[in-house]
Amino acid sequence: MSIAIRAISPGGVILVDEYAGATVTFSADRRLVNLPGDCVDVRWRVQNADSTVFFEAVEPGLYGGPGVRSIFFELRNDRDAQIREAAGGEVFDTQEEVETQACIGVVSEPKIRVNFLDGSAKAYKLNIDVLFVRPDTWLLIAAAGVLIVVAAALFAPDVDALFFARAFLWLSLALFVFYLYTFVDFGLTDFAQTHTLELVLFSLWFGLILYLLRVSLHDPERLNRLFQFRFIKTTRSPLLWWLLVMLFWIFVLGFGYNAPGAYEPFLLLPLYAWSAVAGIGVLWIAARNRRWQYPHRKRDYRRAALFMAIVFAVLSLVRDGIIYQTYGLRFSRDSTSYVEAGASLFVRDTSEGLPKRTVPYATLNAILGSDESPLHLVGVQWALSAFALATLVYVIARRQPVIAAAVGILVVLDLTIADYNRAILSESMFVSLHVLCLALLIWHYDRKE
Repeated sequence: MSIAIRAISPGGVILVDEYAGATVTFSADRRLVNLPGDCVDVRWRVQNADSTVFFEAVEPGLYGGPGVRSIFFELRNDRDAQIREAAGGEVFDTQEEVETQACIGVVSEPKIRVNFLDGSAKAYKLNIDVLFVRPDTWLLIAAAGVLIVVAAALFAPDVDALFFARAFLWLSLALFVFYLYTFVDFGLTDFAQTHTLELVLFSLWFGLILYLLRVSLHDPERLNRLFQFRFIKTTRSPLLWWLLVMLFWIFVLGFGYNAPGAYEPFLLLPLYAWSAVAGIGVLWIAARNRRWQYPHRKRDYRRAALFMAIVFAVLSLVRDGIIYQTYGLRFSRDSTSYVEAGASLFVRDTSEGLPKRTVPYATLNAILGSDESPLHLVGVQWALSAFALATLVYVIARRQPVIAAAVGILVVLDLTIADYNRAILSESMFVSLHVLCLALLIWHYDRKE
């Protein structure tokens, strides 16, 4: 209720100050906006002053220092704690009230700077915050959900798992409606043009949630059968579901990286929490399925797995070679810093008092001499990416060759990986090492089983 009131009618904010014989009145119709980019009506009136400069966007200074309007955001990395004003401020010399509209962001808010008759100047800001990127907002929502679950467990001990499934579905619906509104607000059209697949999958999730809610209302027994996985004739090994959940989590992380508003970490945190709960719920429900048994002897496709691993490793190298021949080497501003860090890695007094940036990657740049020829490092990135894919395919193919082939095809067709493999950036090795970690996790789980 508190969050709803703050979202619908947060109230206005007004600031009145008397300084150097002048009177300054600065106000806005909202003290909170719901999402970054939402606008407010701003009014000010300055009497007995020389002039007023209005800045629609002001970038705050160092975290915790002057100019920072909220303790929740670490906004800048520079050492300058001064308030940074957007260029092109509009100057007003009128004594009458001025009204305009300004948009609020996490890193910006409107400000006026008043130049007084005695030659001094003073800045005024209204400290307008963004509701749904504040962690306390999401903590309140999470606390309300926990209280509902605890109350249901304490005061309704006979409640079955279907109740919690319905509650999670309604919560999922509310969350997806919120994100749909958010994505539209941030510019869904541009996102759809560049990330069509992600938008299609998001729509499928949304449609699945609506379908399950409809079933829960009209045929609860059918929903119960669905959650018991009776409609799926699947393998008796839980490895399949572990793999699907891991791929689902990886996709959600990738979706959040590219989604509209991805630069607002607190805005997408509930999506990550939802995916974690959904994945753990699927594994918990699957573990209760009595059809799952652990046979003493399992089929081992070791030779076929080794052949598939070699094939997909070669396909990965061919893909990277084609992308490189077509688009060439990818070099960015960060690439320059990596190369320079590698060239000066073993040179004293070159870090300017700061630790070396990304030491493992800088070390590879130093060893492979990327300052002389970056192609050596690119070749290592290709080889590591192919080895990681081959390892993942081999581990899965030993038990499930069809699933391993599907995973290999999807990774080979992932042009984002190929794009970073041709770049002097740490992202390529970051992805490859995480794929190796996933392969190691699957292999360890298979050994334990």
